[in-house]
Amino acid sequence: MHFNSMMKKNKETMPMNKGAKTMRKRFSISIHLTITTLLLLSTVWGQSYFNSNLLGRSYQGNARAMALGHVGTTESFGMTNLFTNPALLADGPGLRLEGGFNSAHRMESRSYPMMDQFEDVVTENIYNITESWQTNYNGGGVWSNGTLAVGAGMAPYWSPFFRYREDVRGNLSASNFNRDPLVGTFQLDRSGLVNETVFGMSAQLRKFHFGVSVGLLSGGNLNTVKGTTVLRPDAALDTDTTNVTTYGYELDKATMVYRLGVSFDMTKRIRLAWNTESSAEMTFKSVTEVPFMDPSAALPGYLISDTTMTIKQTQPSRMTLGVRLQPTNLLRTKAYFEVEFIDWSQFKIAYPDSISGQGELTSPLSQSITLRGGVEHELFNGMPIRAGLIYAGSPLAKNLAQTWITFGSGYQYGNLIIDVAGEFGNVIYTYPDLFVVAGQTHQDDETIHESTTKFALTLAYVFK
Repeated sequence: MHFNSMMKKNKETMPMNKGAKTMRKRFSISIHLTITTLLLLSTVWGQSYFNSNLLGRSYQGNARAMALGHVGTTESFGMTNLFTNPALLADGPGLRLEGGFNSAHRMESRSYPMMDQFEDVVTENIYNITESWQTNYNGGGVWSNGTLAVGAGMAPYWSPFFRYREDVRGNLSASNFNRDPLVGTFQLDRSGLVNETVFGMSAQLRKFHFGVSVGLLSGGNLNTVKGTTVLRPDAALDTDTTNVTTYGYELDKATMVYRLGVSFDMTKRIRLAWNTESSAEMTFKSVTEVPFMDPSAALPGYLISDTTMTIKQTQPSRMTLGVRLQPTNLLRTKAYFEVEFIDWSQFKIAYPDSISGQGELTSPLSQSITLRGGVEHELFNGMPIRAGLIYAGSPLAKNLAQTWITFGSGYQYGNLIIDVAGEFGNVIYTYPDLFVVAGQTHQDDETIHESTTKFALTLAYVFK
């Protein structure tokens, strides 16, 4: 589904601005000189265009964990702890089986400044809005005898998902008062999924919990579809004939991810926890849409290579510290706080078959910190009310940091547990036009406003 609040016209004849919406002149790029790096942002949904070919995560916990701000280091959430802290796989004896889904609705608007004859900005012209939905599924189980626990699960690890549509209209003469005709559509779609299958175990020794998990990454059906559908030739289009191409690529080698966690119950009401996750390396082969650092925007971007390439990306390791507090309230309440550190000096991207012969390229990214907090409050009838807040810093620029709010609840009917959650966040940044028209220049970057709403549902059944 997509719609345009104001269709993009031919940039050279837009009123009130001498080319305010002209395209940036395509710069000459040699792959072996300009391919540098992409960044892995703390969340997968911000800056969706250039974040979609990264090692970002699609799964950050079940519905209960999402509602609490994606905390997971200091609480037992069942299968989720295989990914967040394997030390807390279970909080009691029994077998817990669960499954669920996460669905995200994303809306992206693109605008550019309208200027008067004095070069003053009059307003922001929103010329295109694109909406998209993405749904992923997860499931697994944990068994425990009260002291030892083992678990297995599968969830999405990374997805390149991105969807963009832009209807392009030509220009009629000034004497023609009919609406400018639709001349074509720009299209960009990325799809596919890399899943993580995880196995883990944990043990309890008095006030301590220890755990380890190992994940195996696998995936396929990774595709990029990019091009222009031409209804009638026009100068506003980048081609005179329809040209929509599908570029397929795949994960070449299975990758292992290791996690180690510890928790300590200082008192009955205070728990401290620590979790570390190893670096993960993913090798993609037959890549045509190649990541690079766009010098015009000082942000990651892509270019289409004439030949397919093999790209090896390495995600830095991360460490999380957390605390759980249980106040002495009449109603049961739990409060959570976590801080996650990512050292981006470990990030690298390599091109084993690069025509330059260079084996590895790196980029100086700063360390990022993500803060997560949540509160769970049970009413007298036992129904929980949950809320959380996330601040996700960016290793690239401070203005790309994001804040997310989360909320949710749950219900238990016998051994059946139902949890629901929601999440909302948005970000505003500037970026060049995605489709360049030859012979035109671009005066200003576009303003991108992304808003994302997520929903999650988890069903669990406990056999005791």
